Amino acid sequence: MSRPEHIDGRIKMVINTKAGYQNITWGSFKKLDNNTDDFIIQGMIDRFKKTAYDQITQVLQFYCNKTGNLLKEVKDYEKHNAEKSK
Repeated sequence: MSRPEHIDGRIKMVINTKAGYQNITWGSFKKLDNNTDDFIIQGMIDRFKKTAYDQITQVLQFYCNKTGNLLKEVKDYEKHNAEKSK
């Protein structure tokens, strides 16, 4: 199954889950490529928080699709998320 072109943006989010769950990757929206990395990453995090994966995630990692470089990492996501909801 091919990926829709509109999500093949320049940033990839890797969702590292708890043991027993499969890790997941998401691509950013291509139409957002002209925005800053921080803007795109925050949008991805905001959309991610609305999913069920939010409850089983330990680490979020954001990579540049062109270079493969790690742009940002949110460790202890479960703890980080619990602190924000207080």
